[in-house]
Amino acid sequence: DAPAPRGGGRDGGRRPAPPLPNGLAVQIHYSNARAQGEMRLGDAWRVKPSDTLLAELRAAFASSAVEIVY
Repeated sequence: DAPAPRGGGRDGGRRPAPPLPNGLAVQIHYSNARAQGEMRLGDAWRVKPSDTLLAELRAAFASSAVEIVY
């Protein structure tokens, strides 16, 4: 008798999913009269959304320049 199959993958085994990064990714949209661009920051810059974070960002930048998008 052949052994029973164990699941997906070439070797029949299952690999655990890689860990998900914590927090939300930060994406910056920049524009002025001469240029515009968009950049997504790396995992080290991920943030946990909170009212405090939003208030601090809005105090440091124009209130309309900060938003959280899920």
